[in-house]
Amino acid sequence: MKISLLVRGVIKDNAVLGIAIGVCPVLALTRTRQEGLAIGLAMVMVMFFGNLTVSIFKKYAVGGFKIPFFMLTAALYASLAETYFRFYHPALYPNLGIFLPLLAVNCLVMWRMDESAVRSSAFRSALDGLGYGFGFLLAVFLISLVRDFLGTGALLGWPLFGPEFRATPILFFLSPAGGFLVLGLLIALYRKFINSGKL
Repeated sequence: MKISLLVRGVIKDNAVLGIAIGVCPVLALTRTRQEGLAIGLAMVMVMFFGNLTVSIFKKYAVGGFKIPFFMLTAALYASLAETYFRFYHPALYPNLGIFLPLLAVNCLVMWRMDESAVRSSAFRSALDGLGYGFGFLLAVFLISLVRDFLGTGALLGWPLFGPEFRATPILFFLSPAGGFLVLGLLIALYRKFINSGKL
């Protein structure tokens, strides 16, 4: 049961590749693996602690205060993630831009708070947040690896092509249009495997 909660968010119902929800930061922050890891880890933190907090205090998530309560909770953890990157990764922080604080209103975060956190126990809600958070992290890291590889000719920092390619990389894949193309191709591959029963 515990494993199935994690697997559902990571593989079976992957928010980015399976449902295509919460993809704004995916397209903006997957030019390099460092950006992808950063926004992915921030999402894991916001979803895990956000779901846990909302579940513990779900009696306050009623009526017209429900959505503001979700947003305030997510904003707290998004601010903590932003502070961490500002002080401990100052070179990476400017690249993350507005997308770190915008995790406070990300539709994936809001969806899981409304679908799971207010309806389940704190333990199940935390696992749900962890599963969907790691699913997001996996997707953005895969997309950033592909874009980084095609855009620079290097994989995890190791050059795989000759100096001629590195001198004239395929810069299209580092652009937003390239991000859309890579995302679309990975969604197609994901759905092919899901429909074949291999995932």
